Amino acid sequence: MYLGGDHLAGLVFPGYTGGLGKRAHSETTVDAGNYQRRQVIYTGHVQGVGFRHSTSRIASRYSVTGFVLNLPDRSVELLVEGTDEELTAFLSDVDARLSQHIRNTAVDRRPATGEFRTFEIRYY
Repeated sequence: MYLGGDHLAGLVFPGYTGGLGKRAHSETTVDAGNYQRRQVIYTGHVQGVGFRHSTSRIASRYSVTGFVLNLPDRSVELLVEGTDEELTAFLSDVDARLSQHIRNTAVDRRPATGEFRTFEIRYY
């Protein structure tokens, strides 16, 4: 159930550093209106090629939280939260570095929930 943007106001998002990467404090109170979620489904030859580990390494350079997961249908799900600026840069980096494995990308944009504390690889 979507509660509107106000339900995130004043929350502390661990790992969010205001777009300053690792140079800033590891926990910051953010403007909930700028904090967003992206669910991305990648298809192609995306399993068995280090896709999740590469994505996790890329995520460590951005102020994002969430997870990456292999799905039973051989696709990969990426669920990530951060500011629009960080998400755009992060997803562009993933696409650029892993494009040789990606055939299709489906992106769903939603309000952030603040449920993640880190970025991790999950296992089905």
